[in-house]
Amino acid sequence: MIRIVLVVFAALALVACGSSDPESPTPAGETASATPEASSTAAPTAAGTATPHRGPGVGFYVSIEEVGLGPNGYVTIKNFTETAINIGDLYICQPPRCTRLPEAVMQPGTVGRIAVGDGAGIENVVAKNVPLQLAPSDGEVAIFGSEKVDDPAAIRAYFEWGATPHAATAVAIKAALWVEGSFAPTGERATRLYRTEANLWVWDSE
Repeated sequence: MIRIVLVVFAALALVACGSSDPESPTPAGETASATPEASSTAAPTAAGTATPHRGPGVGFYVSIEEVGLGPNGYVTIKNFTETAINIGDLYICQPPRCTRLPEAVMQPGTVGRIAVGDGAGIENVVAKNVPLQLAPSDGEVAIFGSEKVDDPAAIRAYFEWGATPHAATAVAIKAALWVEGSFAPTGERATRLYRTEANLWVWDSE
């Protein structure tokens, strides 16, 4: 079953591609204690492709597009630019815990999935065995450029569902990545949350 709900942050479209200006709105769907390094299954870059972008501001080139819920869940990120990027400088966080993403190149317009488990049965896995809590009822994930989860200048993407606020909500609001009082709808039997082309968050359920 697919549930479609209009949410108040639907107007936060992808209008800040490549911008590092914290005052410029960026996508609403845009995740510190030490944890094991995530491992990558991404294929190497083919010869002749563009040099992957990295360094300050790299996180503004990805958005959060989907969350698979449950103990074998995943988070889908997208490179929404026209340049290949290396995600090895980014962290997926549920404060206070962060996990650095492995070296993996994402080509323009492609998606990569960060898996909680071994990634079996999941397409386009770029990281696996990442310790995330993706409960159907509520949660949050954020992408940071460092482990400074209280720094609005470090957060790159954010998404929360089911309730608000969560640990990183205030930081995302200060960084103009989230609207206060907003959260994506979900259900107790939800299996997946995802963003539509109309920039609405919907969910699948059992």
